[in-house]
Amino acid sequence: HGECHTVGVGGFLLHGGYHAAGIGDRYGNGNTTIRSLEVVVADGSVVRFEEPRTRTYELEGMVTYDRAPLRVWKDGRPAAAADYVDLWDALRAAGSSFGIVTEFTVQVYEEPEPT
Repeated sequence: HGECHTVGVGGFLLHGGYHAAGIGDRYGNGNTTIRSLEVVVADGSVVRFEEPRTRTYELEGMVTYDRAPLRVWKDGRPAAAADYVDLWDALRAAGSSFGIVTEFTVQVYEEPEPT
């Protein structure tokens, strides 16, 4: 997907997001950059996930983040994250198989200085 010109951003992120040219070594796969997403599931419910992260340190260009607990809302009301953690993981690996993702937010990174 990292080199396929016919795959859009949504398809890239929701199906693993494997980067070409070693970018994944530095920043991780595209699916690991997803910080929040909203999905309409088969019963028509809208489920929203947020996974806040805090930057911890950068070492030799590698940035690490601490993950805060996953937060979930179903139809606008808080829901138990433990009930939806499998869906969160599944959406970031084969997203279009589990519902219609209507929104996502991703972590962005500063462009590295040219060497």
